[in-house]
Amino acid sequence: MLKHFNKLKTPPRSVLSYQTLNSQKNRFLSRGWSNVQIWDLWQAWSSPQFVTAEERRDLDVVEPFDEWEEFVLFARHYFVLKAESQAPPSRDETTEYRPEAKPSRGVATMEVSSVLGAPPRRFGNSMIIVDTLGTPKLATIMGLGANSRSDTYDLFSFCSDIGVPEISATGPSPRVCATLTELGNYGNLLAGGRASPSCVSSECWLASATEPLQWNATYKLPVGLFRHAATNLQGSSLALVAGGKINSSDLSEEYYLFDPRKGWICCKARGVAPEPVFGANIISFALKHEKTTSFSGWYFGGINKDGLFSKNCHRWTLDISEEVWLSSTCTIAFLSL
Repeated sequence: MLKHFNKLKTPPRSVLSYQTLNSQKNRFLSRGWSNVQIWDLWQAWSSPQFVTAEERRDLDVVEPFDEWEEFVLFARHYFVLKAESQAPPSRDETTEYRPEAKPSRGVATMEVSSVLGAPPRRFGNSMIIVDTLGTPKLATIMGLGANSRSDTYDLFSFCSDIGVPEISATGPSPRVCATLTELGNYGNLLAGGRASPSCVSSECWLASATEPLQWNATYKLPVGLFRHAATNLQGSSLALVAGGKINSSDLSEEYYLFDPRKGWICCKARGVAPEPVFGANIISFALKHEKTTSFSGWYFGGINKDGLFSKNCHRWTLDISEEVWLSSTCTIAFLSL
């Protein structure tokens, strides 16, 4: 951001001296302003004092939008400040900025190194494939490249000689915001995704877990989905898909169970069902017994229909038996945490 403004020869000089919201607030307080309120643009977006939930939802009708990561990042770089010289109003009339409390526990640090020659890729997917010698390699696929959706593959290995991978000529079209879930011996399930926010796919593909990399079309999702959550049911070759967007403005309230031999089943939610969200996380716990048909995990996070972060966390349980596939019905139970 600073490079951009410096290039335009309009550098925001105060940024170097006042780099946080608190320092900007204190800047005005120290100069005699008796009451100062400050919000970064994401806080303003999230506050009904500036934008109502209905107004946020109506924006999707004006123009399809799915650049949420860029929007949040952009909004965190700017702020709205209100300074008054009169006595501060009562707490019932205003909401002052209060910085979020820092966690008391220690913060882990991580060193990140770039891979030379790897092109930029966002909203892509990754999977492990094994060559004929049993050497695992990480393949990153799809996603958004520097200018458009990518149809390339990046291959990473601990060995210096990776070699050129063999990939089938047919396969899924370039897309973003799909899920890629490991299904054991059945390979990897690529589900849904989108071209543009108004061009959503219900296509599903199975990619082999070994070289040569083969793609085979499989059962389609009951509805097109992107930015959904997916997890492998630990110890099985089944996948569970939750939430996501079915178009630029509507969210899915459904939960789908996938069996590579039998296709998709819609699961009915029971208990404290989560609010519809997209971009959430879902995980499955390891099984306690090898041959059990009971699975459990967590479902949390994401963005809700009002364009705000969801702070909900749910524990889910799922029981699967042969009758489930015979009746094509399944129930997933939720417990709010």
